[in-house]
Amino acid sequence: MKKILFFAIIISAALCSCGGGGGDDDSGITTSNVMLNVSPVSLGFDGSDSDSQNFTVSGTNLQSWSVSVSADWVSVTPTSGSGGSSTQVTVTVADNLTSSARTATITVSGGGKSRTVTVTQNPISDNVTVNPLQLSFNVEGGTSSISINCTYGWEISGLPDWCTADSKSGSGSKTVNITASANTTGSERTASFTVKSSTGTATVSVTQAGSDNISVNPTNLNFDVVGGSQDISITCKLGWNITNHPDWCTLSATSGNGNATVTVTASTNNTSAARSGNIEISGASGVFSVPVTQAVGNAPEISDFTVDSKGVFSFKFTATPAVTEYGVCYSSSNSTPTTGDSKLVMEGSSGDVNGQIEGLTTSTKYYVRAYATNAVGTTYSSVMPITTGNPTPSDGDNIPPTPAKQSGI
Repeated sequence: MKKILFFAIIISAALCSCGGGGGDDDSGITTSNVMLNVSPVSLGFDGSDSDSQNFTVSGTNLQSWSVSVSADWVSVTPTSGSGGSSTQVTVTVADNLTSSARTATITVSGGGKSRTVTVTQNPISDNVTVNPLQLSFNVEGGTSSISINCTYGWEISGLPDWCTADSKSGSGSKTVNITASANTTGSERTASFTVKSSTGTATVSVTQAGSDNISVNPTNLNFDVVGGSQDISITCKLGWNITNHPDWCTLSATSGNGNATVTVTASTNNTSAARSGNIEISGASGVFSVPVTQAVGNAPEISDFTVDSKGVFSFKFTATPAVTEYGVCYSSSNSTPTTGDSKLVMEGSSGDVNGQIEGLTTSTKYYVRAYATNAVGTTYSSVMPITTGNPTPSDGDNIPPTPAKQSGI
């Protein structure tokens, strides 16, 4: 009987211990008897999938649960619940505009346990097309357009340093202007650039001509001894520079861009020989040379010089270049007079000269000769000596001299 009572006391104590002091909560539910389930455990989406997908949360002895997401491109509704009854959670994703697939994790936690749902999404299918795929520019450059077509975003990369784009990125369809600078290298140049979307790439090739041949008209210049001005027409597409020219020529311009007219002025050739040189015009494709020549000058020629005792004279002259001064020079002491002695300078431009020397002393021997000067030098005629006459008795002792006649026709 005592043994029976002893066992009854032990069993009663054990029962009291289990009912009042152990477990996780007052309901007697422990982590070990909580069950948390999610189904399915993975979801897959297309890149631009606008449809939502669902997974179910259920459990046993589950009082509450909550949902967390590892990526901001995934959204869930609802984000929490209570009880173990089956609850549907809706999952939506944003468009994947990257160039690769992406993955996120949804975590459901409750009752001290957690379950995960893996979400994967492919990149959006957004092929890009470009028209044209080849651009050609002439040597001076310019602007051409390309049409870009895609659904979402695009970006231009790899432009050569001699090209610019008025837009390097954008969304949807757009016309983009590509501008090439002038090609001053003298050689053709080629390059390419790409237009990329999330899943596509288009390559555009670019070529630019490199020759800029300079043409000049006329191709040579010939000046007479006097010099003067002549024009040359320069034809080219880019810039040009005149790097060399004869020092006896001046130019209205020595550099420019594109077509131009340059005036070349040659000075009078006062040397004793013909002269020549080159005008060198350089551009992107090389140097063009324009030969320049100038004839040699001659001193004046004098003929038919006469003078009488009254100082009346005449002579003829020819000159290229034209004379700058002409007349007669005379002296009573220098048998070869020059323009440094007494002289009578005539006026006019004709080569037939007539005049009279005034103020000569009577009964005096003079040495007289004609002269003519141009840019080349001074020419003298042969010397003609004259002796002025005495006054006649009818003239009296003090007859004033007849005024000299100076003429140059």
